[in-house]
Amino acid sequence: MEQKLITICVPTYNRPVELKRMLESIDTSKYEDVDILISENCSPKQKETREVVEEFRKTSKYDIHYYENEENIGYDRNICAIMQRSNGKFSMLFSDDDVFMPGAMDEFVEFVRNHQECGYILRSYRFLSGKGHVQDCRYYSSDKEFPAGVDSYIELFDKGVFLSGFTIRTDYAKEYDINDFNGSLLYQIYLAAEVTRRYPSAYSRILISKQMPNEKHFFGDSKVEKNLYKTGLNGVQDRLNFAKWYMKIIDYIDNKYKDGSAKRLKHYMSKYSFSIVGSGRREYWDFKTYNEYCKELKRIGYASSVYFYIYYFGILLLGSEGCWAIVRFLKKVIGHRPKL
Repeated sequence: MEQKLITICVPTYNRPVELKRMLESIDTSKYEDVDILISENCSPKQKETREVVEEFRKTSKYDIHYYENEENIGYDRNICAIMQRSNGKFSMLFSDDDVFMPGAMDEFVEFVRNHQECGYILRSYRFLSGKGHVQDCRYYSSDKEFPAGVDSYIELFDKGVFLSGFTIRTDYAKEYDINDFNGSLLYQIYLAAEVTRRYPSAYSRILISKQMPNEKHFFGDSKVEKNLYKTGLNGVQDRLNFAKWYMKIIDYIDNKYKDGSAKRLKHYMSKYSFSIVGSGRREYWDFKTYNEYCKELKRIGYASSVYFYIYYFGILLLGSEGCWAIVRFLKKVIGHRPKL
């Protein structure tokens, strides 16, 4: 099989309508450099998903590879499975409910072509909230390159949590097919942690993907996730379990390499913990519940910087929406995430 430059890897579960929208958003003219790989995770709508793929295949100019898992192996194992099946030099993970930014893929293909020595490429993306807010998520004022090593691992770690557009060298990622983080919903940032330590990385300011509003999550449907996520990601324990996995990955890497990176990275995570702190202050969480949530975040290691307390008290005073409005304003003025 001819190796493409990029395989777009789409792990999908129970979203045939959204998958159709996602596939139809792929608009690159460089189809000789791109193929599409879809891994369906044994969902109740498997038949409808298969029909969507077959219908798309009839008119698509891309090579399309479609697989169905015999059982629901969970979110993280499905990412592992699709990475192991990928044949592109680079694999781009993409959620089934997000879409590509119009015209962006052609530019991104050229960026990847010019950075083939890199193991990981950090993308930029646009976020659309359910309340109609638009936020362009960029991290630096210009494209940027990073040498291999611990400093790059720490700098890039938290920026890969949004899946769509996550791009990594396939052969490097295949070296780390492990089960330790099943149920974390963060397997891709573990891959980035390993690869950025060993190989150079790059950042692209091209807005490659668009995160669409979606309140329906299926986390907790698989056996490995049932005791971790019972209500998607809206309950207190759901959110805490998710937050704890960041720390577990950080500790795993520190214990593996004995490099003292955990303390530095946890402090870095504390400085940028607004989304984790803010995710708990929802209209259906009262003050007592939110306060207990933040106490637990402090206990597991998120409160090592003053910024944690700024976010906590800011959200209590202004509310989550008020603080998010400030964040959106700052990003718009500065042009990227502020450096703290």
